[in-house]
Amino acid sequence: MTLEALSQIEHAETVLHTEGFSIVRVRHYGQEARIEVPLDDLPRLQAVFERWPRVVNQLRQIGYDRVIADPRGFKSGRLNEKGS
Repeated sequence: MTLEALSQIEHAETVLHTEGFSIVRVRHYGQEARIEVPLDDLPRLQAVFERWPRVVNQLRQIGYDRVIADPRGFKSGRLNEKGS
């Protein structure tokens, strides 16, 4: 992973912490950011008329073309699983 990618991830996670999410992981897949928050926080993240458009806009400004919320929620070590 490059320093640029690590910087993007750090900035993206800071955006989400600023939005009030204490547990968050942003997975970097080139131009795609996949956001993981605990399942209980997914509805709050995806609030269509307020938070979600703001988060997507900020992550696009960081350099991501595509931003998705992982419907499986946050799980530490997910990259070590088969098929992830």
